[in-house]
Amino acid sequence: MYRIVLEVIAIQIALYPSFSNQINQDKILRDLPKLLREISDYAKIGYSIRTSLERIDLRNVGLEKVTIKVINNIRKKNCTRRRNES
Repeated sequence: MYRIVLEVIAIQIALYPSFSNQINQDKILRDLPKLLREISDYAKIGYSIRTSLERIDLRNVGLEKVTIKVINNIRKKNCTRRRNES
């Protein structure tokens, strides 16, 4: 009996990183319509996608923390790219 319980626990521990990654990807996927709606509002005004991502107020959109981290990483990469171009 204990052996089966230990095997189940070992399998759960081994699969947790991939399960956690899958949950985070699902959260980002659920936030995409909100994010695209905000980007399209700025695109109608004439901003590019990169500039739209910089101008979006992430606190008021209602995005998950994981999605906010991804957008902040994009913003950081965009800032370093602009510095390198100068």
